[in-house]
Amino acid sequence: MDKRFNWNEKTILIVDDEYMNYLLFEAILEETNSKIIYAVNGAMAIEKCKSNNNIDLVLMDIKMPVVNGYEAVKVIKNQNKKLTVIAQTGYTASEDYYKCIEAGFDDYIPKPIERELLLYKLSTYFEETSIPKN
Repeated sequence: MDKRFNWNEKTILIVDDEYMNYLLFEAILEETNSKIIYAVNGAMAIEKCKSNNNIDLVLMDIKMPVVNGYEAVKVIKNQNKKLTVIAQTGYTASEDYYKCIEAGFDDYIPKPIERELLLYKLSTYFEETSIPKN
């Protein structure tokens, strides 16, 4: 386990309609000791964020059935402005980054997901518990 990423007191909600993508996130995040919750679409994500105050960060796909990521982030941020929501998407043009930020996402990570980039991005939000103090 990489000792820089010990988030045993953190809960991360993964929102993606593709179960294989969820399994990839779960495999990468397993070493962090964080608690992982799964939602298959934006509507489920909204409900989970509303009913669970322990969620520290949301990794949300953009293109999903029922409620897409752009719609879901607006509702989630309206419920809890302090909750970190990061877009994870196959839309990788530079204008897609800005569209995500304008929609209310705190950050953006392109697919295919790269392990090191994902852990680095999350560590910037979990800084107080991710970097060992010497």
